[in-house]
This record gives sequence, structure tokens and C-alpha cells, in this order.
Amino acid sequence: MNLEARTAIEALRAGVPNRAAVRLMGTEEPSLEHEFDEQLQHAWADRPRPGLGIAGGFGSGKSHFLGYLAEVARAQNFVVSRVVVSKETPLSDPGRVFEAAVRAATLPDRHDDAITGALTILRQSRDKMGALETAVEQAGDALAPIFSALLFLLQRDTLPAGFARQMERFLAGGKIRAADVRQALATVGGARKFDLRLPVAGLLMEQRIHFLTALLHAAGYAGWCMLFDEVELIGRYTPLRRALAYAWLATWLGLEGARTWPGIVAAYAITDDFVTAVIDERDDRVRLTDRLRLKERHHEARLATTAMAHIAQTVLARRAPACG
Repeated sequence: MNLEARTAIEALRAGVPNRAAVRLMGTEEPSLEHEFDEQLQHAWADRPRPGLGIAGGFGSGKSHFLGYLAEVARAQNFVVSRVVVSKETPLSDPGRVFEAAVRAATLPDRHDDAITGALTILRQSRDKMGALETAVEQAGDALAPIFSALLFLLQRDTLPAGFARQMERFLAGGKIRAADVRQALATVGGARKFDLRLPVAGLLMEQRIHFLTALLHAAGYAGWCMLFDEVELIGRYTPLRRALAYAWLATWLGLEGARTWPGIVAAYAITDDFVTAVIDERDDRVRLTDRLRLKERHHEARLATTAMAHIAQTVLARRAPACG
């Protein structure tokens, strides 16, 4: 018996399956795995495949199956983030979800923090840095000049003390002062080269996702896989927050009508009573979309409707698969 198998067995005996146990146990639902494989293979298509949903009762294996998908994605060289919906990580707040996804991100081949590890790889390879430069140039106006400024600094051999850490915090969702960026640029002859005004918060968050996914890809990774667990907890939200959570679920999954981020693959798990206990019981299809339309948020209303339809289809057709 090899070491991985022995470690997996000991973890199962302790009642806490580890990554080795999840990988070796596998799944008895090849159609779901095939659909997920299709998502991974088309991650960088002009229109990536929409995300996957898993439904089941408590204890039915949903979280285990998400863990199995994480192992499948890692085996195909994807960076993986497991995001558990909670009070601290509300699905209605994309900024906090993004920050949680960055904190949870694991590289398939090293134990470094994902951003630190990817930046280290980039700075050790001119070709990989060139790939990121090409991606930023192709993005054009879709990325604010601040990202070009950070790329300019990354290409330099030295940075002011502490600035690399500031840059990492900014890419992970934190703040950065224009004065600090300007000072860093001045040390390498680029003080007046870039407009360092930041976009509004929502747009900045979307651009961080775009840039960070491109950065991970340039570093040699196949893409970024986001797995959302316990999505049923959005049933505890206030009506407006729940409506926004539906809309953002549609966005993360890349459902019809939503914007997409090439390179991102997503899946979620939800309880199989969610449709009857929340969507139907509270008449979310009508009341929540009406609430958004009254606020002139018509696009989000359409996305919320699409997400509820996806959840209903998931509950109907995709019970949590038996694993192992």
C-alpha cells in the first residue's frame, strides 16, 4: 500500500477525509464529472461553459463532491478556491466573496500564498512576464492604468522596501495609496507615466478579477476554479440581499446574460429543499425581481431570474452524487 492510500485510510478512520481520501474515493456520477471537465477545457473560450450546480439533502455528499471537483481541477493545473457562504462571506457582496476566494486560493504545485507564488514565478521568467504584458495590452480599456503601472513595476529588478507586499494586498482586495505607487514608479523612472486614479469600487473589483486571473494564467496555471458551498444560506438574507445574491450567483457561474471572466470555472452546492422552502415559499421569482426593477436594476433582475431557474433545474436533475 502506497503512502497516499495509507494516509487516506487513516483520515477516513478519523472521520475527516483529506484530499488524498477525496481523490481516491472518486465519484459514481461520471456525467457530472464529464460536464465539469468540459468547463475546465473551455475555460478560455470566448463564451466559457456555464457553471455546474449540485443539490442534495444534509449529509448527502455535496461538500465531498465539491472536494472531488477541486481535486479534478488541481489535476488539470487550475488554482482552486473553496468559498463557504456565511455571514462573513455573503454571496450578495461580490467584494467580500472575491477576498474570500483569494484567501482560499491554493496553487496545484506549491504551498505558497496564491498571489505570492504566482508573482514569484512571473518575476523568474521573462517569457511568463511577457505573457502577462500581452494579456494586459489586449484588455485595453477594460483594465484601468493602475494595473499597467503595477505590471511596469513587476518588470523591474528591484522594488522599494515593502512595496511588493502592498501590491499583493491590493490585488487581493485591499487598498493602495496612489502616492505610494507614484513613489515606487519614481524610483524606476516612471513617475508620470500612468494615470493612477482608481475606478469606482464595483468596477475595480471586476478588474481585479480580470487581472488576477490573467496573472495566474501567465504564471503557468490553467485557470481559476471557484467552488461555492452552502449556497442555501442565502435563504437567511433580507429580500434585497437575497435578490442580489441570486444575481451574483448567475455572474460567478457565467449564466446566460451575465458577464464572463475567461479563465474562471465555477460550481456550487445547495440543499435540495431550497426551491420549495425559499424560492416558492417566499415567491422570490416575482417579489424579488419586482423589487430590483423598482430600483431600476433591470439587468440584475434578469440575472436573478436566471439563477433561480438554474437552481430549480439543479434540484430537479442533479441530486448530490454518491461518492466512492
